[in-house]
Amino acid sequence: MFGKSVKPDVVTYNSLIHGLCRFGRQEEAMSLFKKMLSQNIKPDVTTCSILVDFLSKEGRMKDAFQIVEMMSQAGQKPNVVTYNSLIHGLCVLGQWNEATKLCGEMVSWGISPDVQTYSILIDYKCKEGNMDEARHIFEMMTEKGEEPNIITYNSLMDGYCLQGRMEEAIQIFYSIIATGHEPNIYSYSILINGYCKARKMDEAIWIFNEMQV
Repeated sequence: MFGKSVKPDVVTYNSLIHGLCRFGRQEEAMSLFKKMLSQNIKPDVTTCSILVDFLSKEGRMKDAFQIVEMMSQAGQKPNVVTYNSLIHGLCVLGQWNEATKLCGEMVSWGISPDVQTYSILIDYKCKEGNMDEARHIFEMMTEKGEEPNIITYNSLMDGYCLQGRMEEAIQIFYSIIATGHEPNIYSYSILINGYCKARKMDEAIWIFNEMQV
């Protein structure tokens, strides 16, 4: 580096790999990862999580799992961030059974699902239209002491709106406020859109006015 007296370490590589992935330069990121290996610099869990995340978002699940396998062989244990990326990638591809198996594997390794894990699963079930199962996951989450965040609530509310179940949707909205969370622009937009689709314009206008108070 500059005078060649300082060599990059795993932290340096991680920063550059993350930056390349962030700006859509994935092939360069993979080339850098290979260079890292060729120079006998051992990737850590952060390196692998960065790569697994971008590969999963690209739908390249086979490549993502290969990174995890390589990680395991190097003695690096995947963390909840790594698993969440894989679970999200599988859900996007509609591979629910594989996603739930991965959740089980995660728990067997002593890694507890976090709010993001549950939110990914809830969002998938809501988009699928299976609100009973989405609600079951939500209740299981709270029973295990994991507090839902605004993303979790918005996913659940959107699921009810998509089915025209506006009474249940507004109850979720009230729950957001009751639990001390602040509804965001998406919360209001979801409800307004739901009421408009249900042809309940007075309620849509009421929500619109509420967001400006």
